[in-house]
Amino acid sequence: MTLATVSTATENQARPREQDPHGWYCEPASTVEALIDAEPLWGPGHDPCCGRGNIPKTCIAGGLDCTGSDLVDRGYGVVHDFLAPAAWPFAYPVWIMMNPPFEHAVEFIDRAMTVARWEVCALVRLSFLEGKRRKGWFEDSPLARVWVSSSRLSMPPGHLLRQGLVEPKGGAVAFCWLVFEHGHRGPAQIGWLP
Repeated sequence: MTLATVSTATENQARPREQDPHGWYCEPASTVEALIDAEPLWGPGHDPCCGRGNIPKTCIAGGLDCTGSDLVDRGYGVVHDFLAPAAWPFAYPVWIMMNPPFEHAVEFIDRAMTVARWEVCALVRLSFLEGKRRKGWFEDSPLARVWVSSSRLSMPPGHLLRQGLVEPKGGAVAFCWLVFEHGHRGPAQIGWLP
């Protein structure tokens, strides 16, 4: 290995991975389809961080009624700040399915539980289940099910995907769906999705 090769490799490792400023990462339709197959969803649903509409489009293709909104216009749904303290401006959905920004996932789930009449499904990194700060939050929440993705998911930053600068391939991070259900008591069940 030459000095130039070592130098280039070191620069690539030191370069921070470009992140989306609003935590927008695009989930594959296959993980939404797998959840739809596992969860008995009914009635109207909503995705409050819909991005390009992957979740609503996949739900609609699967025969479900689903709308979407997002903080900024990304080409699908209504522009709405889900975490704003203002009253919910839409019809209250039976369920919410979302891929929230990781840093604000707790806030998104808490808000979704005040909006959804029955169930909230949130796609998060598997590592979201660990941590001292979230332990008490989980113990007080109606977490009913954890659906672990059997495969690592490719979830590229939405702004890079939209610009054609990246392609979804070769996922490196483990993800799971957390399903919170009003009225649930007791420990969460765990299952695996294909």
